[in-house]
Amino acid sequence: MKSVGHAVAAANANVRVTGLGVFLFAIYPGAFTEVEPDQLDRCSCAQKLRIFGAGIWHNVLLALVGVLILSLLPVLSLPFYANNGGVVVVDVDPKSGLYGPSGLHTGAHIQRINQCAVRNASDWATCFGQIWATERRSSAAHQKGFLAQFKAVAQMTASSEYVIQAPSDGEVQCCNEFNVSNSTHICFRYLAPPQLAQGVQDQLRRPSGAENHRSMATAKPIFPKFPDFDAEFGVQQQQQLQAVHQLRRKRANLKMHFISQTKVPTLGDSDSRRSAGATAPFASGIKMSALMKPPLKYAHACLPAMQITEHALCDSPTSSSFGTLDALLAASLPPGYVCVVPALFNDTALLRFQVADQTRPVLFIGSLNEPLQMVEVSELTPRFGIVPWWVPRVVELFARYLLTLSLAMGILNAVPCYGLDGQFIGTTLVDYFCHNWPPNARRRMAKMLLTSGTVVFCSNILLGFAKSLLFA
Repeated sequence: MKSVGHAVAAANANVRVTGLGVFLFAIYPGAFTEVEPDQLDRCSCAQKLRIFGAGIWHNVLLALVGVLILSLLPVLSLPFYANNGGVVVVDVDPKSGLYGPSGLHTGAHIQRINQCAVRNASDWATCFGQIWATERRSSAAHQKGFLAQFKAVAQMTASSEYVIQAPSDGEVQCCNEFNVSNSTHICFRYLAPPQLAQGVQDQLRRPSGAENHRSMATAKPIFPKFPDFDAEFGVQQQQQLQAVHQLRRKRANLKMHFISQTKVPTLGDSDSRRSAGATAPFASGIKMSALMKPPLKYAHACLPAMQITEHALCDSPTSSSFGTLDALLAASLPPGYVCVVPALFNDTALLRFQVADQTRPVLFIGSLNEPLQMVEVSELTPRFGIVPWWVPRVVELFARYLLTLSLAMGILNAVPCYGLDGQFIGTTLVDYFCHNWPPNARRRMAKMLLTSGTVVFCSNILLGFAKSLLFA
C-alpha cells in the first residue's frame, strides 16, 4: 500500500514510474518504488514532499480504517451477536487455575459470577469489584455465607481431630473423615446456637430399627448414600424466597428494637441477666437468656460447594466470641438453618461462574485478580447456535493489528535514516529551508541529519533486543 501511494503521487506530479518491488533487509520487510530521476529533479520541493511522504499518509489512512472497524464492529455484528447478554471467554492463560477441562474453556458464555449478573465486559470487572468490597467489609464485621439446613450440615460436620489448619496460609481441611471423592467438596465453617445443636444431636442419638444398625456400623455418613442431596441440603426455590423474606423481616425488627430499648452489655452483665431470668422485649419474642447463650465453637463441615452456593446469602459473625449483636444476627436466621461460610485462607474467595448451556457451574477458589488478569473475555455473544463465537474476535484482532502496524510503519518511515522514506524527506527539507546555503553546506547538513537519525534508530533497535534478552 505504501509503495502504491508513492506511485500514485508520482503519477500526479507527471513523474514516470519505472518499477515497483519488495525486499527483505535482515528481518525487516519492505517495498520500493522507482521513478525517473531526471523528472524528479525538475519537481518543486512541495511536489517532492508529496511523492516521498505519500507512503506515510497511506499508513495513516490504513490506521484510520482500523479505528473505523473497531468503532463499527458492535453495530455491524448486531444481526448475529448481542452485546448485552453476557461475556464470552476468548482466552485463558495456561498458568491459571481456571485453565483445563474443569475450568473455563474458550467460547464459554458467562452470565453470572456468584450473585452478580454479567451483561457485558464492564459488568465483568464490576462484579469482581463488588465481590472484593463485600469480602473487605466482611473481614471487619460479618462474613457472607449461605443458608443451609442444620440437620443436614450436622451430618457432614467433621470431628475436631480431623480438622487440619495449615500454619502457613490458614487453609482448613476437614473432608478427610468422609468418603468424599468429589473435588467440589470444600470445608465450610458455621456457628450454631446450643439449643439448635442439642435438638439435632438428640434426634441423631435416637435412631430406630435399621437406622440404629446403620448408625452403629459407621459414625459418619457416607455422602453418596444421600438419596436426594439437593432436596435434603438446602432451600429449594420457593423455600429460599420465603427464607430470605423471613430473614429480612426478623433482622429489621430485631435491629429496631435493639437500638431503641437495649444497650450492649458486658459478659458479666449477660451472665447476671441470665441468672436473674431477665428478658428483653424483642419483637420476635426471643428471650435474652436464649440469645445470650454462647454458641458452640466454630464447627467445620465438608459440603458440596456447587449446591451450597445456590442458596440464599446470609451474614455470619467473624469470630466465635458471639456478643449481643452476633446473638441477634444468629436469632434472625430462619428456624432450623445456619449460615455456612467457606473456610478459605487469606486473600482468596470462592467464585461460582454460571455458564450458559451448562448444568454445572464452574467453581474457582483463589485470588480475585487471577480471573481479571488471566481470563480474556469479549462482550459480543452469538445470538444463534450456528454462529461461531470467534468471528468478532478475529475481526477485532485484525483491526487492532492494522491500526498498530500502520501507525508504527508511518512513524518508522518518517525517521531521517538511510534506506527509509525519511532519507529523501530529510534531504528535501534541508534543500527547502537552506536554499540560500552553498550546495556543499546543504549536502553536509543533510548528511549530518541522516547520520544522526540512523545512529539513534539503530541504537533503539539494539537496546530493544538487549532488553528482551535480559528480561525475558
